[in-house]
Amino acid sequence: VGEGLVRRVARPLLVVHARDDPVVPVWSLPLAAMASNPHIVTAITRHGGHIGYTAGATPLLGAWTDRVLVHYLRAILAREEEREGREQGEMRGSGCRRLPPLCEHSKL
Repeated sequence: VGEGLVRRVARPLLVVHARDDPVVPVWSLPLAAMASNPHIVTAITRHGGHIGYTAGATPLLGAWTDRVLVHYLRAILAREEEREGREQGEMRGSGCRRLPPLCEHSKL
């Protein structure tokens, strides 16, 4: 992935990468560009290989990255709800009103 593409990321993005990944070496990542983009959260682990983040001795237990992703999504949703609450407060008394969402999303 090139630095130009990383700089254009405008949505929340979680990147989890292992230093011992034999397919995509950590040195090949545009880490400086990733760190400078406020939409990107990067986690570099010592171990994990290539898609090897199992939660235990067997892959059947799932991956610990599943839990990391759930925490990340909860934080993103909470931030958006907080932002919407502030916007609602700012719009009170201005004659504007926010339209309801097109669909409801379940909280994780």
